Amino acid sequence: MEDITTGIPTKSSWKVWLKRKDEYCPFLKDWTDAVPEIEFLELLADAVHSYMFKVRLHGKTYALKLYTVSQPLWSRFETIALVKDAFIVESRAYNSLIERNLGGVVGPHCHGWLAIDKNQEIELDRQFNLSRGYTSTDTGLIHKLKHQGRRPWLGFRQFEKSTDPVRGLLLDYIDGTNLGKATLTSQAASNLRSQLEQLHSLFIAHGDLFPRNIMVARNGRPFLIDFSSAHIYPSVRSRTKEGIEGYMYDEKCALEYYLFQLQQLQRHRKVTLTDALNEEDAYGGRVSSFIEATKEDFVD
Repeated sequence: MEDITTGIPTKSSWKVWLKRKDEYCPFLKDWTDAVPEIEFLELLADAVHSYMFKVRLHGKTYALKLYTVSQPLWSRFETIALVKDAFIVESRAYNSLIERNLGGVVGPHCHGWLAIDKNQEIELDRQFNLSRGYTSTDTGLIHKLKHQGRRPWLGFRQFEKSTDPVRGLLLDYIDGTNLGKATLTSQAASNLRSQLEQLHSLFIAHGDLFPRNIMVARNGRPFLIDFSSAHIYPSVRSRTKEGIEGYMYDEKCALEYYLFQLQQLQRHRKVTLTDALNEEDAYGGRVSSFIEATKEDFVD
């Protein structure tokens, strides 16, 4: 819904966040006042709904995840924003972890949230050429974003008239690589199982548990990352315990499949990551086509 005189949306995820953040995320600190002191060092990655930057603040290196500003046409806007807006969902997941003393135990530690103003947004866009696909000649990335299931626009905003600020989460920086390219120890494999189990103990399913969302630091420590698609019980996405338990079971199966694929690589020939005899044994039955498609992610 929008104001017909201005074309500016009357409902937005930012307004929902301001209204409900103290109720849903009381353990997340507001770092907005520190934004002018943040030094942006590197653009690490982009996703459907966000950009990930390597930054420095007060002499320490962090990862800063900044979320794009879209304008979804949800009918029950506030109810749905609380379970589908990527920033709100990920904030809720990290808040739950911090509340249960699992911050930095499951996934990287989240230090809090922030918002950047329009001038800072424009400067970031200029510095990293975000609205032009990183570089003016990077036609491959532009094609990928527009035609391969990614968001159909570049830069932070879907619509220029939107007035919501760009929001972000300040996270521990992980110097490492994703699971498919990582070297794992038996202890690290057990740690991953433990992280997933502890996340599930909060009745939170990761929601996007693919190799790209599991990082392994240079010191060998693994991390679950990116909780922006999490299913948090109870919600309109997971109305029953049986529903959320189904998601969690599938994620346990997926993790065992990934560990089996790692076990097959030459670099893990002297390491035991799983006792599974084959792919179906690891997965617990016929492998989902979505999970099977990740096989090519595991390379020596």
